[in-house]
Amino acid sequence: VGKVSAIDGSGGMLGEASVEYTTHYEHQGWSEQDPADWYAAMCQALRKLAGKGVDLKRVRAISFDGSTHNAVLMDENMQPVRRTIMWTDQRSVRECAMLREQYADRIFKTAYQMPTPTWTLPQMMWLKNNEPENFARIKKIMLPKDYLAYRLTGVHCTDVSDASGMLLFDVKNRCWSKEMLEICGITEEQL
Repeated sequence: VGKVSAIDGSGGMLGEASVEYTTHYEHQGWSEQDPADWYAAMCQALRKLAGKGVDLKRVRAISFDGSTHNAVLMDENMQPVRRTIMWTDQRSVRECAMLREQYADRIFKTAYQMPTPTWTLPQMMWLKNNEPENFARIKKIMLPKDYLAYRLTGVHCTDVSDASGMLLFDVKNRCWSKEMLEICGITEEQL
């Protein structure tokens, strides 16, 4: 469900609206969403909000929220390469086992989490192993809220809290971990 809320300068609720979109379950344990659906839902929810009397021309600031760990993979034309693998998806179980076996201590010391299918690193490993043609097309990797912000502003960015949920971020040093990036074969420029 995509939801928008309008809040006044004192914190009072002016209105809210929501729009549902589809989660795809093509195989047992899989969970994917289309980033274009998020954007369409946001736009539709904003129209609903305006229909409830909220004057969108008076908006002074926008804040985004969204599920983390979900890599929105963009190609060279800044179009999604594929649907986004969601945090509830379980397809990367084998990749998690390999990561725990070979890198558990290093991953935990870097990201303060252990590899499970929830996190972006094993999802990227699955993609590299199972969809190499899509993996090769990745120009930028964004998270859901960052994708929506990009669609509105053209700016690629994220924040520390979301980045830390990818298992690619060095939490202590507050930067992308070169070692974690090398493990899955992506570059800092893609993030």
